[in-house]
Amino acid sequence: DELVKEASLTPATNYLFNINEDGTQLDADRATLFHHLTTKFMYLCKQTRSDIQLAVLFLTTRVIAPDEDNHQKLGRCLRYLRDTRSMLLTLETNDI
Repeated sequence: DELVKEASLTPATNYLFNINEDGTQLDADRATLFHHLTTKFMYLCKQTRSDIQLAVLFLTTRVIAPDEDNHQKLGRCLRYLRDTRSMLLTLETNDI
């Protein structure tokens, strides 16, 4: 898929919150996939991957009418998750 071709070291770029008002809307199938993946990301960031919270926060605001630019931002987050699969969640305590 075109979303995961390259590598990503971070889940988002500096222009994450920039919105292209003239962006081309996604067709119904791609918009459904965008919504589906965004909800999966919400689950991940609540359970194990808090490092993607900021990107997911933005993506959730775009599920009503995602455009090509939002699709690219989703792809970056997806690539980041692919490239950081080996990151472990570590829970520690000082006193019990």
